[in-house]
Amino acid sequence: MSLRYRVMRRVIAKTAASRDAFTVAQLRSFQGPPAPKPVDVAGARFRPESLAGLAVEIAEPESGDTIADVLYLHGGGCVAGTPSTQRRLVGSLAREAAVRVWSIDYRLAPEHPYPAGADDTVAAYQALLEHVDPARLVLSGESGGAVIALAALLRARDARLAMPAAVVLLCPWTDLTLSGESTVENAGKDMLTPAFIEMCRDAYVGSNEPSDPALSPLFADLSSLPPMLLQVGELDLIRDDSVRFAKAANDAGSVADLRVWPGMGHGFTGTGDDLPESRAGIAEVATWLRKQLGAGTRGS
Repeated sequence: MSLRYRVMRRVIAKTAASRDAFTVAQLRSFQGPPAPKPVDVAGARFRPESLAGLAVEIAEPESGDTIADVLYLHGGGCVAGTPSTQRRLVGSLAREAAVRVWSIDYRLAPEHPYPAGADDTVAAYQALLEHVDPARLVLSGESGGAVIALAALLRARDARLAMPAAVVLLCPWTDLTLSGESTVENAGKDMLTPAFIEMCRDAYVGSNEPSDPALSPLFADLSSLPPMLLQVGELDLIRDDSVRFAKAANDAGSVADLRVWPGMGHGFTGTGDDLPESRAGIAEVATWLRKQLGAGTRGS
């Protein structure tokens, strides 16, 4: 583990308790909206686009050569963040995996609780299907974005839409009842705290029940889903959302590849190519994607 990451972990451990008092407004003050100042990522380029009436930021390799398109949902607990919030992550992924990443500006809670974000994602997915071969289409989400991505995936399956070739879930939130043992075991070790994720959960759920499988995909029928990669840190407060989801998906006959990273906390790939840990995490995703897509050569 790098010195910089160890220092970050110590700072996080000291300040985690203060996150219990965070409000949505305070979270948005540094994650957006409004969008934070964008950063550049070596080897990647970014451009604005629109998809199904949604604002989108596209990240792609500077060469423009890609093997797949990725519909990506940023993190932020379903209440904060913008497409440009995770430029370091998506830009590095675009470069390393040779993919075009469509990061959509889905609607956020509490102004727009469930099912708004899932509605936006299904609409964007259907729009991409009109001009992207599903065999070269990937669905991905990080943290709160992952729970929305999964809600959309399950709806697409039930509507008999073509399934994506693969799904990538980074530190995914899958259980809005917050019943995982890691929410107790890792309390005080991670950037997340129980009170913080409860705040986000309550904003996103609105008048619905957290145990509803449409909101907590851990409890849904997980059969007939595409191959999935779940990547999570050992010290992530919601680590067990990945562990239990992977088991449930595999038990249902789907294929879920779980990777638990020792010593890592929530969102450890978020720094993109800025830290060795995040670089390694993104490289793992890129390698997995290339294998799933059978990408020996790059397409356009």
